[in-house]
Amino acid sequence: MADLNSLMLGGVLGHRYAAIDKEVAKGSFARTNAPHERNLIKMLIGERADIAIMAESSARYLVWEGKLDQEIYFSPYKHSAFLRRLLISGYLPQVHLFLDDMILKMNTDPEWFAIKSRYQLPIETN
Repeated sequence: MADLNSLMLGGVLGHRYAAIDKEVAKGSFARTNAPHERNLIKMLIGERADIAIMAESSARYLVWEGKLDQEIYFSPYKHSAFLRRLLISGYLPQVHLFLDDMILKMNTDPEWFAIKSRYQLPIETN
């Protein structure tokens, strides 16, 4: 956290970042909010924020879309990670089988690899 001293952190309005919010409350560094992730990218480019926290998938898409890969650096350190689960009603066994099969096939699907590559998404399926 000491590395963040004197930097302006950009966050999404309404999002809470537990450890970081405590440091902001102590005055260790400042935080400014944007209504949307797209605005965070604009704040970084416009030097109104030094660092930002947002979903990596959104960030990578917005950087790709805006051709900003030379202007935005992605830290290898993650603030947090989330797992996503598919919830399926118990009375739809065919849907369950279909999705299981589809997800397993994604790991070797060239079209899926192309999508991940285009947006530089670090998505794992299992």
